[in-house]
Amino acid sequence: MCKILPHKFFPDAEWWIWVDSNLTMKINPEDIIEYFGNPEHVGLHEHPERETIKQEIEIGLKRQLDEPERLQYHKDKKGRLAACNVIVRRNTPAVRQLCEAWWAEICAGSSRDQLSFPYTLGTIAELRACEGIKYWKDNAVYTYSTHKKPNNWETA
Repeated sequence: MCKILPHKFFPDAEWWIWVDSNLTMKINPEDIIEYFGNPEHVGLHEHPERETIKQEIEIGLKRQLDEPERLQYHKDKKGRLAACNVIVRRNTPAVRQLCEAWWAEICAGSSRDQLSFPYTLGTIAELRACEGIKYWKDNAVYTYSTHKKPNNWETA
């Protein structure tokens, strides 16, 4: 919820920067805004592996990332696929409104942000090309590490 609706938690902030918990940033928060070109509304990376929502649904089905019917909710939607692991958003009325629409899409369909983002916030996003950046690996902006279960987690 705090990834999608930052205005509910930090209403007076000028910017909201989301960084997935499996990333270690190599640049300062102030620099990440500049890195994305001081976007008017939203800045993030293009998805480096897939371009369409259909491709993302196929991966979700193959990897069993959500219930099939929740993934299929998005099958007729259009928009530019983005990597949603680092998101820079300016606190504007348009961004707040579209964050609310993004949350509504997640509640109605899949919890996969790559499926709900394209036709909500993706409509005003400035996507930065990955150009050699693989968002799941080490690069000039961040280092990726896999999520790890704590030792005390029990498996079903």
